[in-house]
Amino acid sequence: MRKNIFKTLKVLLIIISFTLTVLVPTINANSSKNTNILVNAKDKNIVNEDTEYWGLLVAVGVYADDPEQDRPLMLEEVDDFYDALINSDWWSEDHIKVLKGEDATIFNIIEGLRWLDRMEDENDISLVYITTHGFPLGFDIPPKDEDDGTDEALVSYWGFAYSTMQIWDD
Repeated sequence: MRKNIFKTLKVLLIIISFTLTVLVPTINANSSKNTNILVNAKDKNIVNEDTEYWGLLVAVGVYADDPEQDRPLMLEEVDDFYDALINSDWWSEDHIKVLKGEDATIFNIIEGLRWLDRMEDENDISLVYITTHGFPLGFDIPPKDEDDGTDEALVSYWGFAYSTMQIWDD
């Protein structure tokens, strides 16, 4: 069951990453196009009055013992994204957890995902946004499920200091 949850989270992260990097920048938050997307979702019973919006936003941006890897812009971008969400009609502050910098440890990220899993239900929309360094591991950790033969990893706050402090996609 745990394997299925993590596999589902992996797919969700890939979809969200794609959406955020490709689609979101092209849509103006105040445009009628954005409103039409949500209206169409309501027509298809995807979104209804019981739908709540939950989010976990993670920006590492600074890394323990390796300041060359720091990307302070990540911290600013997650703040801007948070502001955009809470200024919309659908998101509220108590439905969004933000982890930044030193707080973006593996433990806190996993705890944030568990929080999101506890809070949301089948009627809700959940968002996971992670901005950090990532890289291919160079091998496929069992189960051998990568078409390209290599798993990928995300770097937490301690990820450059300790190789065990990275999150891989299995």
